[in-house]
Amino acid sequence: GIGRKVANKLKKIGILTLADLALCQVETLAAARLSPRLAEKWVLAGKAILASLTKKEANNKIPKLVLAGVENAGKTSVLYSIREMRTVDNTRPTVGMAAEVLSFAGYSLSTWDLGGQKAYRVQYFQNPEYFLRTSVFIYVVDIQDDERLADSLDYFTRLIQIIKYLQAAEDLKITILLHKYDPNIRSHALDQKIWHIQEDFREIIQKAQLEEPLFFRTSIY
Repeated sequence: GIGRKVANKLKKIGILTLADLALCQVETLAAARLSPRLAEKWVLAGKAILASLTKKEANNKIPKLVLAGVENAGKTSVLYSIREMRTVDNTRPTVGMAAEVLSFAGYSLSTWDLGGQKAYRVQYFQNPEYFLRTSVFIYVVDIQDDERLADSLDYFTRLIQIIKYLQAAEDLKITILLHKYDPNIRSHALDQKIWHIQEDFREIIQKAQLEEPLFFRTSIY
């Protein structure tokens, strides 16, 4: 989680919990002498996680976060960036499912990082208990990977069907990270492409008769 020195700096400016971090302005973190880029990433991560917590959260001692997406979408890098509070350039593909308790800004989450290779996806479909008691569902899509986009949309559709079946639809909050929105490639054309990707996901959600998902453009850089 956040190192003790950094945690003390945040405490001095009144940031004690994940909610505090999610609600603060990036400029506020300047008082803790954090780099603007890192501060922006922390605030965004806090908002994404906090906004995804379901109404069932109060009944869980440690809310469960499921992080999913096809292979090489950047799921593990996102998780490492939150956990280590630094940029992670190289990570190995997740083998199967990796579970751990993540401490983040005074908050604890039981994280389930699901490997995105097709062989593992079959296991998840055959064993839907992976998704029982999910409090936070975050789906990561690589906006730079055109070849896997259709596969990612199909995988998302199947996961949504499973999760909706396992728990009440009104309690299901979905966050989609439009990932690898890296600073060096940002452009009007990319923004237009992202808009179309969001519409594809919205269509899936509407057909499933679920609430509007939350979208965040993210990068580890």
